Amino acid sequence: MRNRMAVLALTFGFALTGSAAAERITVALSGNDVTAVSPANEALGDYYLVTVQIPSALSGKRLVGAYLDVTVDVSARAVDSLTIHTPTLEVHVLSEAATGEIDDTNVFPRSSMRRPVAVGDNRSVRIDVTEAIERFIRSPSDNHGLVIGSLRGRRDGVFELKSAGGVLAEITYLYVAR
Repeated sequence: MRNRMAVLALTFGFALTGSAAAERITVALSGNDVTAVSPANEALGDYYLVTVQIPSALSGKRLVGAYLDVTVDVSARAVDSLTIHTPTLEVHVLSEAATGEIDDTNVFPRSSMRRPVAVGDNRSVRIDVTEAIERFIRSPSDNHGLVIGSLRGRRDGVFELKSAGGVLAEITYLYVAR
């Protein structure tokens, strides 16, 4: 039984990547790549604009996955007298260059990637951004970056990105040769 499980796991991993091993590139995003915005519309809460540069090493490769890693301090906001202690962190694809405050009309419809996060300090969060990165690779003119925060939905949390050695976020790209 144990051998069958090992073969199943190996087969599943091979099917996901199309190769025995995917390669990885991790890009650290600093204050030059991530901009905090405190909008006049307080219903939105603070959000972050993220510049995404696709690594040249991905040229001619097949993207298997892309993941955004952040560490955040999370607090809950009452919405309609209800406080949820696992507010939802959202990542959206910007539909145009951000020149100031944005709202949900500045993001592509159905581009939302979400993750509930428990209230507390120094919460590590990984969000699958593969679809967004695939869009940027297919159509570089669509790459206006990402926005992290609470733009849609309940807007029930406040998220503060934490810096570790000047790094505010990381994007890890998994890829295989075509």
